[in-house]
Amino acid sequence: MDHLVKLVNTGSVVRLCGLIAVALLLVNSLGLVVGASSDAQSSQKPDCSSEIRSQILTLSKSVSTSTALSLAEKSLESWSLFSSYALSYVDMSDDWTFNTSCHVTSLASRSVYFGATNSSGFVGYFVVIEKGDLSGIIGTRFDAAKTMTTNTQSIWSGYQMRGASSRGSTPVYGVTASWNVPAVSTSSGGCGVTCDISIWPGMTAANQGGSCSGPCLIQAGTESCITGSHNYCHASYDAWWELDGSSLPVQYCSIAVSKGDSIYVDIYNEYIFGGSVNQYELYIYDFTTGNTCSPSSQPFTFSMGSPYYADYIVEAVYRIPSWSSAFSIQGSMYFGSGGLQSIYVPYSNGWYDTESLQPPGCSNPDITVGAIGSAGSFTSTYYSSCGT
Repeated sequence: MDHLVKLVNTGSVVRLCGLIAVALLLVNSLGLVVGASSDAQSSQKPDCSSEIRSQILTLSKSVSTSTALSLAEKSLESWSLFSSYALSYVDMSDDWTFNTSCHVTSLASRSVYFGATNSSGFVGYFVVIEKGDLSGIIGTRFDAAKTMTTNTQSIWSGYQMRGASSRGSTPVYGVTASWNVPAVSTSSGGCGVTCDISIWPGMTAANQGGSCSGPCLIQAGTESCITGSHNYCHASYDAWWELDGSSLPVQYCSIAVSKGDSIYVDIYNEYIFGGSVNQYELYIYDFTTGNTCSPSSQPFTFSMGSPYYADYIVEAVYRIPSWSSAFSIQGSMYFGSGGLQSIYVPYSNGWYDTESLQPPGCSNPDITVGAIGSAGSFTSTYYSSCGT
């Protein structure tokens, strides 16, 4: 379902674990290129998001997609390592920087994604990271596909909201959420098994994402991952988005994300702005570093029809890592004629379902979810990694 890549041609299911995947080349440290300038630190607030979004919509029109693709394709020609793979262009994303005055200062980088396949099928994504002015290459990386190691049942924890008492009756045209990236550590069982959680808001046309046999879920957030072997464990933190049920794979951002960072995500259906119900805008903001990450084309097409549910989820696909204290997710949603409202409004009316990550055979949920407070926030607390 969500955050998975389903390969129809092979019948297998694979998933990416962000930038832990094989790193092929970093000409410069990405932190030096896509990190914020010193005046962009720490004091921003999500109130800036609308202003930043408006600037990006205007500025992005002057960035040449054809130039970016041509530059990326030239880079591929020098990589004999990939001679045994078939590469096909997938998508682009942009990383912008902004300062404490809510002013977008520059396009830090553009990432161009190519899907890689061989005789075994899909193997991962080759990503070419370009300078913001498209004058050269910053570096490349390979996001390798990984086989999912847990069952696919009960992997969501959090809330699914709707805009009315009756299901599927009132469209939800926008979601926002904010949280601080939790610091994760190894759960019981050690590093022999990858541990991973993703925190995200999203919109879906089908209850709980449906079967995703077609476009049905748009989502964006952060991933906290533990990998390693024996006594060595490594934690990494990434930002990503996915259009589940479409031909586009999970997209990992090139911006650096760290534990404790203040993250804000907004996803809007263009119907709000008088546009098509099949077009969207999506932005991930790191208000600690002053960086954003988003698809290069805004708005973009995702034809799932009117979304009717808003999701605010902590998801586990591999074994669940642990975190030392509860962290809070604060959300808003656009439904009915009331504009953007706190998720406390539908919660107080009983227009929600609680998602419980409790694998079969486990006596308690692995993640306990708190009630939604009047400010629209709830907590997620690690309990165990039972069944994952």
